[in-house]
Amino acid sequence: MRVHVLVLDGAFDTGLAATLDALGTARDLEAPGPNRIEVAVVGVRQRVRTGWGLQVPIVRATRAPDVLCLPALGAKQPDALAARLAEPDARDAVAAIRAARAAGVRVAAACTATWLLAEAGALDGAPATTSWWLAPAFRKRYPAVRLDPAAMVVAGEAASRRGRRSRTSTSRCTSSACTARRWHTGRRSTS
Repeated sequence: MRVHVLVLDGAFDTGLAATLDALGTARDLEAPGPNRIEVAVVGVRQRVRTGWGLQVPIVRATRAPDVLCLPALGAKQPDALAARLAEPDARDAVAAIRAARAAGVRVAAACTATWLLAEAGALDGAPATTSWWLAPAFRKRYPAVRLDPAAMVVAGEAASRRGRRSRTSTSRCTSSACTARRWHTGRRSTS
C-alpha cells in the first residue's frame, strides 16, 4: 500500500512526526509481502518547512498513492486557519485532494488538516471530527459535514482524527494507520 503524506509549509511539527512514526510503526510491524506499506513525503511545493522551520525532505512521487494522508497544519485558531486555507499552497493542496479522490485514492487527515478535507468537499455529508476547540468554527464553515468532535477517529470515505491536548499515544496513531490498511485490504484492524 502506497501512502503519500502531503505536507504544507508551516506544518505542525508534532503532527507530522506522529503521522510518520505511526505509519513507520505499522510498516515495521506488518509481515513482509507485496502489499507492504510504502510511505512517501510529498508536497505541493518543492521546499517545505515545518512551523519550527525544519526543512521537510519532499520526494517527487512516481506512482499514485492508495492513501493520501495530511498531517496537522500549524494554524491553531479559526481565524488563522481561514487565512491559511486562502494561501496558494493550501488551495493547491485542496485541488490535489479533489484530484486524488477523483482517481479513487483514499484520503485521511489529522487535527487541523481536517479543514483541508472539508474545504475540498471530501467530508460533505460524511461523519468527521476535528480538534475540540475548533468545532464551533468548523460547523459554521462546513455545515454539510456531520461533525462529531467527541470522536477520536472517524473512518469513512475520508478519515479524520482530532487533535489532543495531551501527548498522542502510539496506539491511537497506529490505529489511524491500521484504519488506512483496512481501507486498502478490506481487512478489519485488530487495534
